[in-house]
Amino acid sequence: MEAGLTLAVAFDNGTILSTRRHWSLILPSYKSDVLSGINNALNLSTEAGYVVPENAPRILVKGMREALALAGESGFPESGTCRDVLERAVTNATILDQKVSQARERLAWERKCRHAGALVSYCRDCSRLLTCVG
Repeated sequence: MEAGLTLAVAFDNGTILSTRRHWSLILPSYKSDVLSGINNALNLSTEAGYVVPENAPRILVKGMREALALAGESGFPESGTCRDVLERAVTNATILDQKVSQARERLAWERKCRHAGALVSYCRDCSRLLTCVG
């Protein structure tokens, strides 16, 4: 003997579902949507700083990453940031050295060209001398 129910109509949040097409699910798509929703919820709670057991490790990692970035940007030497601070200092020193060299070159040409009453034009990007018409 078998017993069972046959569902003819369902009611969901004010919507009446009466045909079989409303109840069919495409499982791969449904699974993808659920996983995407979970990921979005975790990202939102992490960004908002709302701590729950599921996102606590993410929040701690994010905080550590941001603290190290801030220490590196501010030039605060600490065991975890010394390498970044020194790399940034070397990069800035190299850029400054290039700008000083360009300024010296420009000044030398201006001095040379002023005595001849010449018109001087420079590249806007790198400040190198383009023309010197005397």
